[in-house]
Amino acid sequence: MNILFVTENEISQQLGGTERITITLSDEFTRLGHTCYLAFCKRSDHPDICSFRQTLLLDEHRAQEQLCELLQRESIDIVVSNLVGISYKRRLLPILYAATRGTKARVVGCYHAMPGEDLLGNRIDNSLYRIRRGGSLTANLKDIALTILGPKMVRRIFRRSITRKYRLMDDYSDRIVLHTPEACRQYAQIAWLPFDGRFAAVNSALSYDTFLDEAALAGKARVVLIVARLDEKPKRISFALKAWKAILQDGRFSSWQLKIVGGGPDEAYYRRMARRLGLKNVSFEGRVADLTAYYREASIFLLTSAFEGWALTLTESQQFGVVPVALDSYVSLPTIIKDRETGLIVPDGDMKAFVAAVRSLMADDALRERIARSGLVSCRRFTVDKIARDWLALFEDMLSRQS
Repeated sequence: MNILFVTENEISQQLGGTERITITLSDEFTRLGHTCYLAFCKRSDHPDICSFRQTLLLDEHRAQEQLCELLQRESIDIVVSNLVGISYKRRLLPILYAATRGTKARVVGCYHAMPGEDLLGNRIDNSLYRIRRGGSLTANLKDIALTILGPKMVRRIFRRSITRKYRLMDDYSDRIVLHTPEACRQYAQIAWLPFDGRFAAVNSALSYDTFLDEAALAGKARVVLIVARLDEKPKRISFALKAWKAILQDGRFSSWQLKIVGGGPDEAYYRRMARRLGLKNVSFEGRVADLTAYYREASIFLLTSAFEGWALTLTESQQFGVVPVALDSYVSLPTIIKDRETGLIVPDGDMKAFVAAVRSLMADDALRERIARSGLVSCRRFTVDKIARDWLALFEDMLSRQS
C-alpha cells in the first residue's frame, strides 16, 4: 500500500504530538512493507530522520499540480491529512480531495484535537500579557471574548460559521478519524452531522517501544514531572504552578521537586509567575530531544490542560512507571486512565481535589507503585503494532468500498 501523509511542518518530534504520531505510524507502516510519502508546507529547524521514501515541500502556488503529480507517479492508495490549522485545511483539503477523484486514492481526514477546543478562550491576564509582548492583537482579543462569552454562548451566536468550519473535513474527506468514539460523537454534534460510518475512532500509538522494568519502580526519585508545550491556552500550566505552591505548604513534601520540560511562547510568563508565587523546588528544563531520562526518574506526572485530543504524554508517563494525575477536561481521557487504577482523574478546575490527589501519591509509596504497575500493563493496549493494524484495517475497508 502506498500512503501519503500531508502535514503543515516537516517532521520533527519536538514540534508536538501530531508530528510524533506521523513519524511513529510511518515507521511502522514501512516496517510492515508499505511505502510512505510526506508532503509538507513548512520546513523545520531540526527535522527528524524518517522512513519516507520521498518528501515534498509544497509550494503555495503549485500545491495542486505537485500533489496530482505525486499521486499519479507513485500510485498513492491512501492520503492521510494530519493538517491542524484551519487555514491549511481550507487551502489544502479541497485540493487533496479534488486530486484524488477519478483515482483509486482515498482521503482520511484526521482530527487530533479535542472537538470544540477552538470555542474556548484563554486566561485574560495571559492574553493581555501576550498583547504587551507583541502578540497578535486580534487573536488575543478573540480569546478574551471567548472567555467572557463561554463556549455555550459562542456556539449559539456563531452556529452557522462553526458548523461550516467543522463540516469542511466532511466535505473533503472520505473518512473522518478521531481518537475515540466519544470524540467522534462530540465532533458530529458540533458539526450537526449524523454520527455514522463516515466517522472512525483509532487510538494513538505509544511514542516509545520500551517500558520501564517493574523492579525500577522502587528506585524512583521524588520528582513530579510536567512535559508540555509552554502555551497557557491549551496547557494551563498556571494551574499546576498554583497547585505546587499549595502542595508544598505541607512540610512533609519539602524534599520533592517539580520539573517542567518543554518550551513555548509562555515560558517567560510561567517563570515570572513562579517568582511571584515564591515557588520552591521548581526547575524549567527547556526543550529536550530525548525525554526518556526524565520519565525514568520521575514518580508523578501532572496534566492540567484545558483541552487535549489524546495527550501522548499520559501514555508516555505510564510506559515509564510515572503515575499521571490529570484534570478531567476532555472526552478521551477515560480511555487512557482508569481512575485510581492506572492514574488519578480529578474534576476539571478543582484545585483542592487536585492538590489532595498529588499529596496522596507523594505520601504513599505503596499506592504510587501499585498504580504505576497497573499503568505499565494498561498502556500496552496502545503499542504501535496494534494501532498500526487498526489503521491498516481502516485503509483496507475504505479501498474495498470503492465503486
